[in-house]
Amino acid sequence: MAVLIMRLLLMLLIVLYAQTALASSCSAPKKLQQVSINEDNLVIAVMRVNNRPIADSIDLYAHDGTFFVAISQLGFLLDLPWHFDIDNHQFYSAYDNSDSTDKLCDFDISLKSTGTSSGYWYTDDFDTYIDVLTLSHLFVGEVNFNEKLQQLNFTSVEADLGLKKNKHLQINTFFNEPNVDVYPIVHDAYRLFSHPIVNYRITASTQRLNGRTNTRYQTNLNANLDLMGLASEYRFIHGSNYTANFAKFSKNIISSNSQNTLLGNLQTIDERAVKYEFGDITSLGDELVSSTKQMLGLHVYSHSQNQRRNFSSIQIEETVLPGWRAVLFRNGQFVAEQTADENNLIVFSQVATFIGINRFSIHLYGPQGQEEYRQKVVHVGQSQLQNQQMDFSLSFGDANKTLFNNSNTESAHYDKNLRATMAYGLNENLTAEVQWNEFVGLDPANSAQAPELSEVNTKPTRFLSTSFDYTKWSSLFRASYVHSNSYVSENGAQDAGQAFFLGVNSNIGNSITGNLSLKYLNDFESDKHSSTRGLRQELKLRLRGKVDFPFKMGLGFNFSEQRFKDMAVRRLMSINSSQQIIGGTLSNTLQYNEQGESSTLSHSMFLSHNIGAWQVSHNLSWLPIDGQRIERYSMNLRWPQQATTFNETRLSYSSSDNARLKLAHQLSWRTDYFNLQVGGSIDNKGHWNAQIGISGSLYQTGSKYSYRFDKVKGNSVRQIEAVAFIDNDRDGKLSDSDEPLSGIKFLGAADWRKQSTQSNGTTKLFTMSDYQAVSVDETSLEDPFLLPSDAKKIVASHAGGINRVYFPLLPVNDIEGSVVALKNGKEKGLLGLTVRLHQIDGELSWETSTQSDGYYFFTHIPPGKYKLLIDHEHLSRLGLQQEQEITVTASELGDIISVDTIALIEQNLIAKG
Repeated sequence: MAVLIMRLLLMLLIVLYAQTALASSCSAPKKLQQVSINEDNLVIAVMRVNNRPIADSIDLYAHDGTFFVAISQLGFLLDLPWHFDIDNHQFYSAYDNSDSTDKLCDFDISLKSTGTSSGYWYTDDFDTYIDVLTLSHLFVGEVNFNEKLQQLNFTSVEADLGLKKNKHLQINTFFNEPNVDVYPIVHDAYRLFSHPIVNYRITASTQRLNGRTNTRYQTNLNANLDLMGLASEYRFIHGSNYTANFAKFSKNIISSNSQNTLLGNLQTIDERAVKYEFGDITSLGDELVSSTKQMLGLHVYSHSQNQRRNFSSIQIEETVLPGWRAVLFRNGQFVAEQTADENNLIVFSQVATFIGINRFSIHLYGPQGQEEYRQKVVHVGQSQLQNQQMDFSLSFGDANKTLFNNSNTESAHYDKNLRATMAYGLNENLTAEVQWNEFVGLDPANSAQAPELSEVNTKPTRFLSTSFDYTKWSSLFRASYVHSNSYVSENGAQDAGQAFFLGVNSNIGNSITGNLSLKYLNDFESDKHSSTRGLRQELKLRLRGKVDFPFKMGLGFNFSEQRFKDMAVRRLMSINSSQQIIGGTLSNTLQYNEQGESSTLSHSMFLSHNIGAWQVSHNLSWLPIDGQRIERYSMNLRWPQQATTFNETRLSYSSSDNARLKLAHQLSWRTDYFNLQVGGSIDNKGHWNAQIGISGSLYQTGSKYSYRFDKVKGNSVRQIEAVAFIDNDRDGKLSDSDEPLSGIKFLGAADWRKQSTQSNGTTKLFTMSDYQAVSVDETSLEDPFLLPSDAKKIVASHAGGINRVYFPLLPVNDIEGSVVALKNGKEKGLLGLTVRLHQIDGELSWETSTQSDGYYFFTHIPPGKYKLLIDHEHLSRLGLQQEQEITVTASELGDIISVDTIALIEQNLIAKG
């Protein structure tokens, strides 16, 4: 038995040695033994290093359980400082201290030595070869050959082995390392007038409530257009007892010098720009003085408030029509679910942000089966500070008025507000900010309760704020101090007030982020902290992280404590989890609320998942201890999408409503011009509602006076006019001598596949993105030798705007050929020779490399005359020389050009000649 085991072990060792050689440390041989091999045992294999394909074809010679590979090929493929002295047959390395190859073996091997050795070498008329088992020592790793796949696989301790330093090298084979391309930006354009994109919904409903039947009508529309060179947004809501109009105008003044961007950064482009907006704008709040609200006013600023000036929370708004539902995620974790309000808005307020990149994704679900996906990226810390740059903000407005209605439906805490902010980056870590606020009518509630204070409330209340932001140790620190010139006390007197804010937003380890903030108010009243609450101190702690055990999920912890002047201390603590499940999302939140002697423990759950083609979402809120009472529950069921119909059912329960249980259903018919909805609801009290409605979009087509009724395009849609033409005069512009191309399609969005350019070379593309990547679909080009001058362009646009992007197409050529070496009457293709194509009367040049049979290929070459050159240094190492210079003429119309085989001969033969 023991003998059998020993034999099995010996056989296993033989197999392992034949298939795999492993070297855990450097043990380079001093000499190698020369052998003779049969050149008929040629194997053409794929070469891989550390699981990366390096060459799709390399010549190997099989011999006695191993393989031989050419030294010259290795030096090129692995980009290593290995040298071969032909005269002295010396193979050696020449690493220097700046190389990242300190883990590899330093060696100096003689190939002329005799006697026993631990490796082998072979030479022929064209190259010198070394066995791959010896290479395992030089790489400090292992090498094996997969006969089934015909692959030579190297594994090395040097992770970057085989990654070429010359990233510009264009090797047109499947193994070429992908380049990170930079694409030009087509900056946003504002027109004097653009025909609006109008999304509308008109409904009529009949309701039976408390024995009475009444009929209601409602019209909702959102319109976006350019007017007088401004981006314009208009919202109209008209019901039986309510009419509201909202309008906002804005414009970006680009001051950035950025002309291009990396494709992977589309959602994080943050150009320096001055922007102004007026009309019914949103006034963003801060930590101590102002709260976020809508007002009639003007705002001018030089930065993105959500991205630069936020510390730990933002407000996210989306314009939609009634019936839409939105689910918000931050970095893949569920945050909240909201439905559209009566003002055609979905608003997520006080959304937490953390240090680094906060990638918010908003999934929008429409009542006719629509699904939209929008993304917003907010940086905290990274772009918070602008070294030696200044940001400013100036706004004023009236929060109790709108542009058309003259009075806001929800009165604000103040009438008028003037705010000015200036921030300056003192250095790369520290930013200072000063802010001035002036309010009129602050705390009008006091005026109603105490008429003797009405005169005081008409006087302005002023606040001066000073803040410092500091970034260090993957953290953002903020300190703020606010001084108020006056506040109204109980006896009607005026006095000064102060407020302090300290906060830190930080990464804790590799998987946890959090922020901690402290407020202290000393006889301080403001719009954010009114006298009716009497807040004195507030402490907040928020943590977010991820765990992988027992399963992957995101975890969150919130704690806050508030101390008041005349009320008991209030504490709130919550723990939440969010995880991706098969086909959906599950989120749970457990919250404990304590104030004085009373306390509650509540649990809320959100579950959204797909069951086949059905989508089901549940939203539950209940009290697990207090009688296990369910406060609210809703289930939304979206039926499978049909070609022309869509169904949606909703079941809801609320313990606080008179009719606690309600069942609703809606059926939608889709046509090419609009969507028709029929629906109704009934509750447990017998109250019912029946509704019919129509919705869609109205916009201008390509013709001047032609409009199209269509399905809803989306409420933040942008238009791109893409123009394709043959650029005959090669100036990059559409001119009289150029030829517009019809039938050209574009890549960038899935719904573009049915659109193509008309006879004028133009088509309209719709997008929902601020920055949209656009490229020509080359499969739509009838002429394979036409190529866009830019592979891709990034088009900036705004809702309702139209931006035009030109794609000049130019004739191009493909040039191919082979390079072979001639020695002793033999011919052989050479791998890895650098072939250069240089424009004779210009500066254009290209490089590529020969494959194992000497084949080379250049693509997308403009018309002109070129020289073909072989790398002279490489030829010198091989003792070869190009016999004569090769010139190539690339056609003006585009073509495949085959160059005669370039024969390389020995240098001494040329010398003799």
